[in-house]
Amino acid sequence: MFCSGRAWLPAAACFYIIHSAVPLLAEEPARASWVTNPHHFVELAQFVQIPAIRRELELTDAQVSELQVLDKEAKHRFEDFKSQIFRSESAEERTAAFRPYQTDRDFMRLRVDAVLSPAQLIRLKQLAIQYTTRHPGDGFGLLDERLLGKVVPLNEDQAAAVRRKSAVYEKQLRARETELMTELETLRNNLRTELMKELEPEQQAKLRDLWGGLIPIVP
Repeated sequence: MFCSGRAWLPAAACFYIIHSAVPLLAEEPARASWVTNPHHFVELAQFVQIPAIRRELELTDAQVSELQVLDKEAKHRFEDFKSQIFRSESAEERTAAFRPYQTDRDFMRLRVDAVLSPAQLIRLKQLAIQYTTRHPGDGFGLLDERLLGKVVPLNEDQAAAVRRKSAVYEKQLRARETELMTELETLRNNLRTELMKELEPEQQAKLRDLWGGLIPIVP
C-alpha cells in the first residue's frame, strides 16, 4: 500500500488514493493530506499486516482477522473498479466509474478505522506518517515545509539548515543503500552458484546459456 518504498498497492491505485473522513492533527476543517490523514498515502488495513506495527498497536487476533477480511474485500472491489476503467472508452465513462468507487472506498476506510480503538487509530496514523516520511529529501519529510505546511512551519534559517543537513545525510544514506544492495546481489549470485551444483552438467549448461556470467546488478 504504499506508493513508495515497499509496494502495497498497484501503481494505478496510488493515483486514486484519496482521504477518508477521520482527520489526525488537524485543528480546523481543511482538505485532507498525508499529514492530516495517512489514508491519503497508506492503506491502513494493509499497513497493520507488518509484524512490528501489530506489536506496537497490541492488536488482538480478532482485530487482525477483521482487518484482513476488510483488506481482501477492498482489493476485490479495486479489481472490479480497475476492470471498469480498462473497459471505459472515454474520460466521462472513467469519471462515472470512479465516483461510486471513491465513495465506496472511503466507506471501507471508515470501516477499517472502526476496528481500532481511538488510541490505536491515533498511533497507527502516527506510524504511517513515520513510514511515508522516511525517504531522503529535505528533512526526510519530517521538517519539509512543503509537506508539513502549517503543522510545523519553518523560518528561512531553519529551512536552510534542514536542506543543508538533509543533503549530507541523503548522500550517506544513498551510498550505504548502494552498498547493501550490492551485498544482497552478491549473496543472491552465491546462492545461484550453489544451487547449480545440485544439477546435472546438461542442466547447468542450459542455465549458463540462459543467464550467462553472474554479476551484481544494482539499479
